[in-house]
Amino acid sequence: MGVGLEERSAADARIRLAVRAGEPDAALRMLMEAYGTQLFAVCSRFIPDRALAEDVHQTCFVQAYQSLQRVLERESIAAWLMAIARNRCLDALKIHRRRRRWQILHGTLPEVGDARSTAEDDVHRASLGQRLRRALDVLSTEARRAVELRYGEMLSYEEMAQLCGARPGTLQMRVTRAMPTLRRSLEAQGITGF
Repeated sequence: MGVGLEERSAADARIRLAVRAGEPDAALRMLMEAYGTQLFAVCSRFIPDRALAEDVHQTCFVQAYQSLQRVLERESIAAWLMAIARNRCLDALKIHRRRRRWQILHGTLPEVGDARSTAEDDVHRASLGQRLRRALDVLSTEARRAVELRYGEMLSYEEMAQLCGARPGTLQMRVTRAMPTLRRSLEAQGITGF
């Protein structure tokens, strides 16, 4: 059921009033009522996996809640929310692709969407995992640890810094410098597209 322009404008006015009145929970409830369906539709168009789309949908509202004061600065609440949704969807897809690629190479996930795997699939994944370990072995200990934390554990550079005791920029440089070496090593073993 679509919401008309007048209804949307009235909802936006009520949301802004709630924010100005210091009632963030009420403002969030109104945001969810006015834009929840539309926001989920956007997430679903970007992300075909329903469970992941639902997670991103919730993340969008968490981010909106954390920055509710911005609705007072925006001409269009809908545009603000859709920008949040687009950015969170792109982030989620990027992380999902990285994790899947890493898991395939590391031998912890079948390459096909089917959960069933054949003995041949198992041998192939084990072989990929061995090749990835060999490729990682050519890196320095610090670079290997940084790559494993970034792509294997999917940690942000800030999270990595807390674990490693190094600055985020230093860790990012280690990963950036390690990737061409890792790619060359994988390509030498016949693995491309990483």
